Parts: sequence; C-alpha cells; structure tokens
Amino acid sequence: MNAQQPQALCTLNGLCDWVKECLDENGKGSTVLDVLMHEVESDSSSPQAIEEEEDEHNLNEEEDDDDSTVAVEKHMSKQRIQNRSKSYTVQNETQRQLKLEAITAIATSTPRPGHSVLGAGTYRDGREPWIHLAWEYTKLCSPWDKSCRTGLEELMVYKSRDGEVGAIEHLAHKEESYLKSAGGAMARVFFV
Repeated sequence: MNAQQPQALCTLNGLCDWVKECLDENGKGSTVLDVLMHEVESDSSSPQAIEEEEDEHNLNEEEDDDDSTVAVEKHMSKQRIQNRSKSYTVQNETQRQLKLEAITAIATSTPRPGHSVLGAGTYRDGREPWIHLAWEYTKLCSPWDKSCRTGLEELMVYKSRDGEVGAIEHLAHKEESYLKSAGGAMARVFFV
C-alpha cells in the first residue's frame, strides 16, 4: 500500500444491529464477543488471543490474462492488507468487563451502567473491541458467493472491484444516525 493507491471510505451500516444479535446469542457469530462475554481463563502474563480467519486467495485464480509479475504484486498487496487484523486480546477480567459494557452501550445506544449519557469515554473504552468487531463484520460480505448482509452493499461493490478492507476508522462519521447504525466506524478500502 502506498499514499497514491486508490482508496475509499465505506459505511458499515447495520454494524450495531449485528453486534446486538451476537450479544443476544451469547457471543455466537463473533469471536471477539465470545471472548468478551466469557470469563478470561488465562492470566495477564499469557493473554487469550483470538485468530480471525484469513481469506485465502489462490494466486492461480488471480493471474487470468495478467503478466505473472503483476499477479504476484497484486497477491502480495492483498496479503499485506489481510494481515492487518490478526488477533484480539483481553488483558484481564476488569478490562474484559469494561470493554463489554462499552461495546454493549455503543451497539444499543444506551449509557453504560452508572452513566447518564453515552459519551466520549464509552467510545474510548470500546475503541479496540469495536474496531475488531467491525473487521469481523466486513467478513460477512463476499462478492464471490454474492451473499451480503443488509447494510454492507456498498462494501460488496468495492470488493467486486478488487477492493480490500485495509483499516477500520474509529468514529470516522459522528452523525447521530450513523452512530446508532455503526457506532461511527467506517472501513478504509484499498484497491489492489
């Protein structure tokens, strides 16, 4: 990736609804929520990490009519982008509870217990897990099998044009209706 590479910011509408669904199912459907909703079994010296599944791309499928050097460069760019979101770690029980309360508040647009408003502190405390949840959410969209969760249609268009999610921007869009739909998160898509 370089500064002159074409890129776009993509909405993640429906992220809050998806997180609420996973919360209602006791974390089922999300490795991040599964970690946050269940007690940490390891101590702080050996934190629990969750590996997200990487999309495997077959280099031979990408070659088509391209020069093999171009196909290799394209494959390497995709691998660099995909390796951005590898693991999620919970340090200890206190952090697990804090992060779970924060993302629950963000997803439901309700203040955390003991708070009167959903404010900057909640978004700060939920930043790390919310970014990982957004990464998981982007994996629900695949142009190859034409399946796409409602709210991810824009991302499907980008992926169908060789777009790859390279980063999640936390609180990129702070309009109230978007905060309620996606917690402010947007996907930065690079075209490789």
